[in-house]
Order: sequence, then C-alpha cells, then structure tokens
Amino acid sequence: MRILLICALLLAAAFLSNAEWSEQFTIAVADEQLRPIPDASVYAVYQLNSRDGLVKTRPKKTDANGEVNFTLFNNEFNTADSNKNYNVYASFGNESKTISMVAGAGHPKVIVMYLRAYYLYVRVTDHRNLPLFANVSVGSKTIETDARGQAFFQVPYGSSTIKVARGGLTIPISVDVTNDSVQEVQIKNYDLTVRVLDENGKPLVANVAVGGDSKKTDAKGEAQFGSIVDSAVEAVVSYKQVNRSQAVDLDVESEIEFVMDLTPPEIRDIGVKVEDGIGRVTVYAQDPGTRASGLSKNEGDIKVKYTISSVDAEVAAYPVGYNLYAAEIPSQPEGTSVQLTISVADADGNIATNSTAYVVRSSGGGGTAPPPEPKPLPTPLPTPTSQQSFPIDPMLLGAALAVVVLLAGAFYYIRKKQEEEGGTQGGNAGAAGGAGATGGSIQA
Repeated sequence: MRILLICALLLAAAFLSNAEWSEQFTIAVADEQLRPIPDASVYAVYQLNSRDGLVKTRPKKTDANGEVNFTLFNNEFNTADSNKNYNVYASFGNESKTISMVAGAGHPKVIVMYLRAYYLYVRVTDHRNLPLFANVSVGSKTIETDARGQAFFQVPYGSSTIKVARGGLTIPISVDVTNDSVQEVQIKNYDLTVRVLDENGKPLVANVAVGGDSKKTDAKGEAQFGSIVDSAVEAVVSYKQVNRSQAVDLDVESEIEFVMDLTPPEIRDIGVKVEDGIGRVTVYAQDPGTRASGLSKNEGDIKVKYTISSVDAEVAAYPVGYNLYAAEIPSQPEGTSVQLTISVADADGNIATNSTAYVVRSSGGGGTAPPPEPKPLPTPLPTPTSQQSFPIDPMLLGAALAVVVLLAGAFYYIRKKQEEEGGTQGGNAGAAGGAGATGGSIQA
C-alpha cells in the first residue's frame, strides 16, 4: 500500500513538472449570514489542454464547515495555446452561483461563494403538544427528532417539501422558505389500554387487535397499545370461540373494558299448575356472576317449548317478578302428557335449558306444585323502650314465687303462735279471780 502511494506521488510530481499550470484552492460556501452550508455541490470547469479543451471536475460536496478543496492541472505543452481561465460552480437546492478565476492570479487560498439558505426547525408533537420521536426528511437528508421533538435543517431559498414519518404514517408538508423559520407538525398519538375480564371480574388471557396491531393480554388481563394516529378505532377481543368488538373514540377515553360472560344462566324452581287444561309454567332464572351480562331482554330469548305426541310448539315467557317468569301452555284434553323444555339466554348469548313434564288431570288437577314463595328473613326483636317490658326468665319467676310462699308460711305460723299464747294467759287470769271471791264470803 505504501509503495502504491509513493508511486502515485511520484507520478503527480512528474505530471506537475510537465504541466503548463496547476492551481490549488479551497471553496467555502456560506449563506448571507456567513453561516457555512454543508452538502453544497461544487465543481470547476477548466482547460485540460488545447486538444481536449475544457473539462469538468467531479462534483464535490462541502463538508460540515461548508468547504471543499480542488487541484487543477493544465498539461498543455504549448504556452501560446494554454488557457488559464476557469469557472467554479456552486449549488444548493435550486440556488446556484458561478465565479470566474484565472490561474496564478494570486487569489485567496479560500474563496467564499454566497448562496441564499436558511435554517429550518421542524418540531413534531402529539395532540397534547408533547414532543414525539419521528423521522423528518427534507430533500435527501433524513434526521430523527430529538427529545424535544425537533429536527434541524439548512435549506435553500424557495419551496421545500418536508416529510414526517412515524409508525407507518408519512405526512408531506410543502413550505416556502424565505428566512429562518420553525415548522410545527402535529401527529395524533394516542394510547389505549384494553382490559378483558370474565363475569366475576377475573382477568382473562385473550387476543386483542386495535388497528393493525395485535397483542395478548397480560396477567392483569390488560393489553397496552401506543402510537395510535387515528382517534376513532375499533378494538376486537377474541377469547376461545368468543369474539367481541367495540368502537373507541380516543379523544374521549383511553381505557376500555370487555367483560366476557362465559357462564350460561341458571334455571331452577320450575312449577306447573293446570286449570281447565291450561298449564301455567313458572320458572326462576338468573345469570350468575358479579359482572354477568344479565338475562336477555330480547323477545323470545326466554321461552318454553312444549311437546305433545312428538309435535313441538313454543311460547314466550314473560316476567312476573324478580327473575321469575311465566308462560301458558294452551288447554289440552284430560290425560294429555306434556313435555316441557325451558330455554333461557343471557345478553352475551349463553343459553341454558331445563326440562320437566306434566299430565292434564280432571277437575283442574295435574301438574306440579308451583315454586314456593321465598321465605322472608326473620324479623329482629325490637329494642325495649320505657313503655315495653323486658322478657321474663321462667326460672327466675319460679324462684320468686317460692320466696313469696315461704314468707307467707312464716307469717302465718307467727300469727298462729301469737293467738295460742294469748288464749292461755286469759284462762289463768279468770281462775285466780274466782278463788278470791270465795274467800271473802267466808270471812263475812
């Protein structure tokens, strides 16, 4: 490699020694404010010799300082036929300039060529005016915006086209540049969280599609979507064989929830009462789950099919109470056996069925007993007030009565004893009085 370089230098030296003239110079391209213009195109046209005439150098691009170096050789051996005049051409976009020079005329080593060019700042934000990362192109130059959402360009005077690309979306913008300017570009950039739960609020692992993006929900049942450029989208959720879709206005909401009701309704307490051959069917139905879709309100989604002699017919059930429905089977002759199939659907399309049968009896008999009425909850005892007595304990009442009897017996015994002692004292006093009287008579 070193040998080749040495040979090239020797050839150049030999060529220069035989050249009529040579010229080395630097072209600096700048704007009207003396700011360098990188990527400007510069070339020179000069005489190679009298036989080949004028030749054009390979165009060169200015560097970051707006500069480019040239070396020109004229190999004409006849001085009289040598032409030392040459032109240098610089262009930037649709701006161009030409200067004429003479070899050996003592021009400066750095020759400045002025073109009209201006600074263009492109700022990309979302609908909330927050900066966005995007690829911005002007002409053949592409720059990614920085953390402030900005990309800087130096562009020629006149019309330019800005292209802003992000997430598969490209926005072209035509601008007329006559001075330094800032171009604001707003791209709608929405985020959306889709949450998928079952009828009891537990998270489900499901497939979620929004626009052209598809994801699986995580352990919390959530799928996160970002960089959505359209405010109106459709979210589609697939879980096993169940599909749900919902239109979303991202200007209004950024989170949506799908509740996949996977459990069919419950049917119980089927009762049939027959009067005059007419069977009145009652049934209790509910859709279990704290987040269940609820029983369908569409006509015919809660129905009773009855079969008589292998012939099917059906009637719609109607509500007669909370989760209680009834249907009437047309009057049938005595002894008719009627097979019943009750069908109940919820709002998400899950269907439950249950069956029973009855036989029409005479005098309005037949059928099965209607479902019992729900038992009321026990009424709590009222709180005693000043006008209410407290409940009496039987044992306490018995003890009180025993005390009363004992006290009464003791009182009666004392009273009886006192009466007996009073009678004895009265008899003794009478006897003593009689004896005194008799003695007196004898003395008289």
